[in-house]
Amino acid sequence: EESVAMISNKWNGLRIRLVHAREIPRRPRARIWLPKGQSDLNRVLQCLRAQNPHVHTVNWAILKTEKEMSTSQQFLLLINHKCLAQLKKNEHKIRYGIRKAS
Repeated sequence: EESVAMISNKWNGLRIRLVHAREIPRRPRARIWLPKGQSDLNRVLQCLRAQNPHVHTVNWAILKTEKEMSTSQQFLLLINHKCLAQLKKNEHKIRYGIRKAS
C-alpha cells in the first residue's frame, strides 16, 4: 500500500487504489483445436476473423500454443465477452479453413 501511495503522489490528479486480484475483471478464455502445423499465429487469427464475420474476434489473442497431437493442435485464446453469445448461438463452433473448429 505504501508503494501505491508513493506512486499516486508523484502525478498531480492521479488516484490509484490497491485491489485484490479477484476484483480485477478478466476476459474469458477459450480452447480451440485446429489442424496441426499452424506455426504462424498471426495467420491463425486472420483466418479466424475472416471466416467468422458474425463473431466479434477483433481483440482475440493466442495466449498459448499446445503440443501437437497426431492430427490436431490446441490453442488457448483470450477472447471477449461480446462474442460469448455469438459463440453459444453457433454451438461454440467457428470456421477455420474448410471445416469447423470447436
